[in-house]
Amino acid sequence: MATTRQRIKLRRDTAANWTAANPVLAAGEVGYESDTKQVKVGDGSSAWSALTYAPWNQDPILQSIQLLTSGGNVDNPGELAWNADEGTLELGKLGGISNYIGQETMLLCRNNSNSVAIPKGTAVRFAGSVGNSGRLKVAPMVADGSLPGYVFFGVTDQIIAGGADGYVTVFGKIRGINTSAYQDGDILWCNPAVAGGFTTTEPEAPNLKLAVAAVINAANNGSIFVRWATGSRLSDLHDVEAANPSNGNVLAYNSANGRWQSSSVPGASTSLQALTDVDVSAKVNQSLLIYDSTANKWIGGPSTTIFEVTDGGNF
Repeated sequence: MATTRQRIKLRRDTAANWTAANPVLAAGEVGYESDTKQVKVGDGSSAWSALTYAPWNQDPILQSIQLLTSGGNVDNPGELAWNADEGTLELGKLGGISNYIGQETMLLCRNNSNSVAIPKGTAVRFAGSVGNSGRLKVAPMVADGSLPGYVFFGVTDQIIAGGADGYVTVFGKIRGINTSAYQDGDILWCNPAVAGGFTTTEPEAPNLKLAVAAVINAANNGSIFVRWATGSRLSDLHDVEAANPSNGNVLAYNSANGRWQSSSVPGASTSLQALTDVDVSAKVNQSLLIYDSTANKWIGGPSTTIFEVTDGGNF
């Protein structure tokens, strides 16, 4: 059987000609404005000027969108679905991860190393930027006190290959990481001994004390909650200037500068022998410093020369 091909053309003219003719289109008949690319559909009784334009090539204007609240599944970047477990919208991101809108904050960052990958679940710091691209560079966080706490940025939400881009979470959950070494509810501090690692033991100064995450689920396929924190040092306070203190310095207020600053104590000495009201020339092991009102000075010496037994008892 032979195939007959037909071409259907819509009734068409310029907007001005349509207005001038002002015809009545049959019910369902389409009239196309060749210059505006818009269409009207006839109802069999209304003149052209009384018809409204059909949403032929117009962007839709919506008051709201209703998504299914069950069975939603996000598999690809750009997909959006309602996540019943988290009670919010789930947006698919690059690399197979999701962002739970309103509950998480993450940023696409560049691995500062061109050769060494950053594992998922690594605490990272600022390490520069990639110029006009607007991409921030990150590297494993160093928390041994050699860097200030304010360089901490977040925790990686995926493996970031050398020189590649990946997401870093600064607030929110990270899922699918091994937390079997911890307990549910553990607070995780940046580990001063392991760059990018965590510890449940609060570090001691001068190591940084950065409590940046909590364990939600301790398991091989566990999860943590990240909360961005940078801690602070005394010298970081706005009214303190103590960037390079020396041994024995004190913090004194300088009214001329309107700030607290590191300074030495005038005339201070760390040696008792240098004090004019102290005599420690007879000091021995376990000597005591006792005030002698007759000599008007503090005298250091063996305890047996200081205490006098008057009642026959023993000390």
